[in-house]
Amino acid sequence: MWDRFDIVEAYYLAFLHCHGGQWSPEYRRLCKMLTYFKPGQNFCEATLSENGLEIYERLTAKLLGEKETVFEFGGPNPYSKLGPVSLIHLRQSDAEGRRFSLQYGIQIEQGLTYSQACTALGQALMHHLACEGKLDNNGE
Repeated sequence: MWDRFDIVEAYYLAFLHCHGGQWSPEYRRLCKMLTYFKPGQNFCEATLSENGLEIYERLTAKLLGEKETVFEFGGPNPYSKLGPVSLIHLRQSDAEGRRFSLQYGIQIEQGLTYSQACTALGQALMHHLACEGKLDNNGE
């Protein structure tokens, strides 16, 4: 049985992880939620109840929509609750394929233009390679 706390917590995390930027409807909803919901410092997917996690997974899948995978990099993403995806996962969406979403670890960016997707993908790849010790990011 779901209660209102499960619902609010799940919606908060889904909007936090899947908003399309500051001007998106999800971001506006997230800001409105903060008027009555104050998450703790350690609030994350792991702190959701079983019911809350189920709500979160369904809503996140709905917000991300059906998208075609166009690029994957790295091993399995240990943070993804949406099935088997790689650590860096680029998808292309909408009828004309003009928008992209990028998932890197727990971070999800959606509604990206081609140029924004190029920048976000490059940043994700460079960060991942630096974390793996394959790039020296101490230079200028």
